[in-house]
Amino acid sequence: MVAAMIAGLKQIHAYFAPHRRAKAGEVAATYRRNVQKVGRNDPCPCGSGRKYKHCCAGKNPTVH
Repeated sequence: MVAAMIAGLKQIHAYFAPHRRAKAGEVAATYRRNVQKVGRNDPCPCGSGRKYKHCCAGKNPTVH
């Protein structure tokens, strides 16, 4: 049973080798934000004057 598993693993590896080689040349693009990230302790961007963590970052955001 172990010998059959090893043989199967070699076949699987050989089957996906061209796909791995094609993917090796691709480089993922880095995501860039257009605006600066809001920190938890920064003022909320909605203009309420409260900290972001107590205003719009919670599970139940404050209605303004």
